[in-house]
Amino acid sequence: MAHLQYIKSIAQARQISIEQLAAKVGVKSQAIHLMVRTGSTRIETLEKIAEILNVPCSIFFDEQFRIEDFQRLVIKGHHNPFSLYGSANIYEAAKNEATADTKTIIKTKDELIATLQREVSDLRGDKEELKQTIHDLRSQKRELERRSK
Repeated sequence: MAHLQYIKSIAQARQISIEQLAAKVGVKSQAIHLMVRTGSTRIETLEKIAEILNVPCSIFFDEQFRIEDFQRLVIKGHHNPFSLYGSANIYEAAKNEATADTKTIIKTKDELIATLQREVSDLRGDKEELKQTIHDLRSQKRELERRSK
């Protein structure tokens, strides 16, 4: 799960306003606030934000991340955030897991759609069969009425 609240913390530590960040990303500042609040964004947007903030994307998936450490080690200590917070391996693993989950969901959805299409087809066949039965019964009724006169 991505921790998008880190966006605001890191931007503040880097002395970049949300408005400046949004302009560099190519979105409105409200979009940044919304993604932080909902914890959801497109991966491409997250990659742009990470690039602008000069941090690896994996930082947003790091359960151990602490803004105090970031400020002390990166901002004040001038350490490289990429060496401190790892490479894209963590990010790639999370991305691959999300992709696998999405593929499973899509496969399940496709199977459900196929099942529903078969059921609809069966129901249409049943409907036609019932129409024919009603037609036959009406014909038999008319024949019986004609004979009884």
